[in-house]
Amino acid sequence: MQPLDDTAVMEVSHGDSYSHLGQMESVGLGSGLPSAEPEKSTVEIIPEIREASEMHCSGEGPVQKSPITIGRSDTFGRASSILFDEQQTAGSVRIWVKEAEKAEAVTGLGLKSTHYVYVVKMDSTLPGLVANGMEVRRRFSEFDGLHRMLHAEFRGCFIPPLPQKSFIDHKLANEEFLRLRRSDLQAFLRAIMAHPMLQQSEATRVFMLQPGDLAHNPAWLSLHAAASHRKPVVGPAKASATNSLVSDVSAAAAPTSGNLQQQQGALLGQVGNWMSWVKQNTMAVFQPPHRELPAEEVELREAKEFLEDLERLLQLATTSARSLCLDMERLTGDYYEFGRNVGMLSKFEEAVQSKVGRYTPEGNSANQRAADCKKVAMCNSKLNSIWKASSVKTAANLVTLHDHYIMIPEAIVALEEREAALDHIFVLEEELAHKQHQQEQLQSAGTNGNKVFSLIGKGTGPNANSEKRSTQLSQSISCLSEQIRVERDQYALIKGRNQSELARMGLQREADFRRMMCSLAQTQAQLAQASADLWSSLSKQLAAPAEETDLKQS
Repeated sequence: MQPLDDTAVMEVSHGDSYSHLGQMESVGLGSGLPSAEPEKSTVEIIPEIREASEMHCSGEGPVQKSPITIGRSDTFGRASSILFDEQQTAGSVRIWVKEAEKAEAVTGLGLKSTHYVYVVKMDSTLPGLVANGMEVRRRFSEFDGLHRMLHAEFRGCFIPPLPQKSFIDHKLANEEFLRLRRSDLQAFLRAIMAHPMLQQSEATRVFMLQPGDLAHNPAWLSLHAAASHRKPVVGPAKASATNSLVSDVSAAAAPTSGNLQQQQGALLGQVGNWMSWVKQNTMAVFQPPHRELPAEEVELREAKEFLEDLERLLQLATTSARSLCLDMERLTGDYYEFGRNVGMLSKFEEAVQSKVGRYTPEGNSANQRAADCKKVAMCNSKLNSIWKASSVKTAANLVTLHDHYIMIPEAIVALEEREAALDHIFVLEEELAHKQHQQEQLQSAGTNGNKVFSLIGKGTGPNANSEKRSTQLSQSISCLSEQIRVERDQYALIKGRNQSELARMGLQREADFRRMMCSLAQTQAQLAQASADLWSSLSKQLAAPAEETDLKQS
């Protein structure tokens, strides 16, 4: 890792900061004298901390932005070979989201409406995503559509969070809101491209490579329709199989090639599934079932508890990091104020010298005091510049804490989806066992009835209602068995993704935290060394005239 000197590019994790740690976008890092205008604190201007990570921090020049490279060329440490498949990361990808542009559209009623689009630019050599400066314009609703499609397609994966919708702020469309949203959307896309599965999604390809309005793009509309028919991602305590039950009932009610009796039986079977779903949600409130869970499921549920604890600790660490950046900004302001006031004192001593005469003893003394004050003021001016640049670097170093903190809720949702899928399987299996028991009782009753009819000499005389009921139960059992098989396959898929995502998150946290701590240590060491050099130089400058004065007096 290269030292974070004043010309180094500050780097952060692939998932830039999403939420607003402050409002920092373009902070001047020049080494000149502090301006007379009061400056905002770093914490007040930080929700663009990710912007600072793209800056070339130069102590004597303007700030320049640089894209973050994702792929084998990144500084991801030894975990990069594990986190990214060799074939999927044969190249690299760079993504920018430019400032929002106002656009007009005509509604179905012929009225004009205004909205904002974001220009997305990509340079990529990844397989299936090859682009050289490709630019597309996307509305926020299309970002939201991509987010929903990824959730529907990759159940069990940890999907990067998307900025929340804000109707009022969108309508006000102030500059700060648009700037922060642009930065959040850029971080969202970069996190997707850093994910080995999400970057290969067809929805990602269409979003990044298809020009024009996606609302009229056939490929996008087809993907959107397919995603709407998949099971949606639900939060905790919600049955993820609700839509599947609806679709199953609809399918049973639709005309088929079978006879009407089979259709009715299938429909009754699905109604039974509906009742089992109601039972699941009702019993979960009053009497949660206690079941023996597989060992892997127990480990995954313990992993969720671990993530909940990790979320609380990351929240505390992020708060402390925010406080540290704020304290550094306050000290930067103190250096600025102290240097300015000592500079004013130097001006006062110069005025005293002009009044009493330059070549008088009093004038010589005033001249020396003015020179000393000017040296102190200049030293504090340089310290202001150094601490200002270091506070921005420190914020860029520590943004990794926030990146991981905001991913935890998404990971928990993915883990809870697996839990809901397994709970639904348990309910279906209980319902299947209940129906099988009913069928056994019905068959037993039919056998006994036939014996009675035989003893009284009236033949077998099977009950038509019993036969009909038995047929319905057989069809319901068949439908439930098939549904359980499908749900088991889905559960196994989600479980596998949960396990791989947890492993990937752990490796990524290890690499990101190590890089963060290393960069932070280098930044603080450089700050301490630069500050010590300035104070040491000032001490020598002030000591020399004092020694000359002592020699003259002696």
